[in-house]
Amino acid sequence: MNTVIYIVIAVVAAVVCGYFLYANFRMKRARRKELEEFNSRYSGKPLGEHHQRAMAYGALLARSRGESVLEMQPKERIETYREGMKKSWNIIDEQSAVASINALLQLQKSSSFDEFIRTHETNKELNRIYARISRELDLPEEEVKMVRSTYAWDICRAVNVAKWCFWIGYLTESQFYGCLDRCNEIVARIGKDWTEYTCSFLLGRCIQGFKPEEVLPAAKELLAASMGNPEEKTEDPNLSVYRDIPFK
Repeated sequence: MNTVIYIVIAVVAAVVCGYFLYANFRMKRARRKELEEFNSRYSGKPLGEHHQRAMAYGALLARSRGESVLEMQPKERIETYREGMKKSWNIIDEQSAVASINALLQLQKSSSFDEFIRTHETNKELNRIYARISRELDLPEEEVKMVRSTYAWDICRAVNVAKWCFWIGYLTESQFYGCLDRCNEIVARIGKDWTEYTCSFLLGRCIQGFKPEEVLPAAKELLAASMGNPEEKTEDPNLSVYRDIPFK
């Protein structure tokens, strides 16, 4: 009887093991095909300094997702990004991708937040947000309260949404770089430095109602590295983008 049980267990284990091996094989094959398709659309041209700077504007979200800030190839399955764009942004094709990215580049959301900041200086919730950003980033509250625009909330998202849409195939490489160019132009016009940019991003995120916990570790690490010794090497080069790449 015991022998029969052991045989059944062994057979079940072999079937389960075989299933997972086969599933893993299929996933790797699908991943390989996705990368082949992506590489057929991507020139492989290294990012220039101008575009590296724009990619750094997306570092807060990229780092919070575990992505390499300057990486041009997708880390996860393309289908993962496709599902994410549909669920979070209602982006399903080139038309919806361009519309969503243009709204971000026009600073539609942050402009409305900026107006709220301008007209609600004594709002208790707004002041709680300022106080928390000050506390979490270890910055003087007076300095944080000088940030009156949430433009970085839209810019950071524009960089990442454009990147993800390029990976999926909703945008061409040229369209993606065009988005990065526009981000550079906007930040050059209204941005100040990496500290102000980080505060602007967190301010916009909190006003929109998202909790900052998911991105605070990345914000702290990026800012801490930017204030370190330029001669010191960082184990993770993604953490030093604020230090190594000029803000504008």
